[in-house]
Amino acid sequence: MMRRYVRWTLAVVLALGGIGIYPATTQAQDAAAKVETAKTQDLPKAEALFDKYSEATGGREAFAKIKSLSSKGTISIPQAGIEGDIEMWQADGKMLMVIEMAGVGNQTVGFDGKIGWQVADLTGPQLIEGAMLEEFKFQVQIDGYQNAAKFFDSLETVKETTFEKQPAYEVVAKKEGLPERSIYFSKETGLIIGTMGESETAMGKMNMTNVTSDYKQVGDVKMSHGGEQKMPNGIAVKMTMTEIKLNVEVPAEKFALPDSVKKLIK
Repeated sequence: MMRRYVRWTLAVVLALGGIGIYPATTQAQDAAAKVETAKTQDLPKAEALFDKYSEATGGREAFAKIKSLSSKGTISIPQAGIEGDIEMWQADGKMLMVIEMAGVGNQTVGFDGKIGWQVADLTGPQLIEGAMLEEFKFQVQIDGYQNAAKFFDSLETVKETTFEKQPAYEVVAKKEGLPERSIYFSKETGLIIGTMGESETAMGKMNMTNVTSDYKQVGDVKMSHGGEQKMPNGIAVKMTMTEIKLNVEVPAEKFALPDSVKKLIK
């Protein structure tokens, strides 16, 4: 669950620490090295790793029964000494996330099923378009990785490695029009413990590391309650969810576009 939260707090983070962030330049070389490594290792198929992940978190059928979700938590940027609160609602393929950070202001990110947008005190209203919107459509799913094969064009296990000091398998996911990403599965638990790769942002492509942790039981499924996004300039966004509720009633007007966003639509 935390994978989608950490990807959509960039407006605040970039405004605070965008200077010094640089795009990844070695991804093609890294991909070639991973393919060569895969040839020398006896690795499980990517599909098997996703099946194990699904089983470890409660199963695809259990997630299919989740029609809506609300959650609350905290967010911090330790390097800037900033802390705040985060709240999120999802239903019918739509999403609204509100972040309030003392001394920085508010940021609201939404998706009404077609239009992605964000409004931040530091940056004003913006539409989420192009590759960012395609990425967003995946991230707003309650757990898109349960059905990753339907979204990505290809999934390949490339090597056995270590991610955040944990033995892991690395799966490279590719989709036309989006930067490729690496997904890391814990060898011990089968859970997804993070991702790495380029992300589309308002400042261009950036190499991000997203750490997923603290899986807890919520109803019939397990969801991560901790997440951290690490950027190349050393800044990190940390999140902890304190409450997750499933199949709650969410008013349709919750996902209505703000007037400031409507003015951006041509």
